[in-house]
Amino acid sequence: MDIVFLALIGAFAALACGMAAGCARLQAGPGTQP
Repeated sequence: MDIVFLALIGAFAALACGMAAGCARLQAGPGTQP
């Protein structure tokens, strides 16, 4: 396993997670999260 490949996968996973969280927060609307 290459270190660069692992880093790329980690960055992609973090980006996808961030986009998913932002999308969920946007759909929920402002002031609805605990």
